[in-house]
Amino acid sequence: MKTTFTQKALSMAAAAAVLSAITSTAYAYNGNYDYLFTYDDDSVTAATDDDGAADEAAYTIDGTTITIKGIGTYVVTGSSENGSISVKKDTDGVTLIFEDLTLSYAGDTENTDTVTVGKNSTVDIVIEGDNTVTNSNDDGAAIKIKSGASVTITGDGTLEVDASEGNNGIKGAESATLTIGEDSSDSFTLTVSAANNGVASDGSIAVNGGTVNI
Repeated sequence: MKTTFTQKALSMAAAAAVLSAITSTAYAYNGNYDYLFTYDDDSVTAATDDDGAADEAAYTIDGTTITIKGIGTYVVTGSSENGSISVKKDTDGVTLIFEDLTLSYAGDTENTDTVTVGKNSTVDIVIEGDNTVTNSNDDGAAIKIKSGASVTITGDGTLEVDASEGNNGIKGAESATLTIGEDSSDSFTLTVSAANNGVASDGSIAVNGGTVNI
């Protein structure tokens, strides 16, 4: 069953009428992390919370492409006009903290999406500060959730997802699970604009908190 949001604004009352609810406790970011990625135009630098060495078992960096391969808390900040983030398939326990991040991506022949969550992976996206994720690929998505993957969006910042010059804003594949807000204590604002679908999934979508504008 495909679930698609195309209306301009999605109120919590309307969401409750059409979406399932999940009872849980909102994620509280305490400033701790395992890895910190900082975009600076055409490069990415990586650091650890304890200034330790890079862990290629956990992630790799190729130009402005970050590939996450292991469990952990990853803060992503900075700005890039051609950057992307990918969580490899079958990766559980990943927390992506977007903290004052501006990330744009036009896509290429191998990857059309700005943020990709691989098949059967589990990712929390925590919004801190003001963030923008943009995709301008005709076949892409700003945030793509592949089949069997699960994504929860939470936090207390703002996230603008812009695919107005591309295709989809947030797109879930078959059996993908998207949860927007963990409970009513979430105070983030999610704004999505897209040429095609703002938020859509061939799996399931639940809205439990935050302010959502589509």
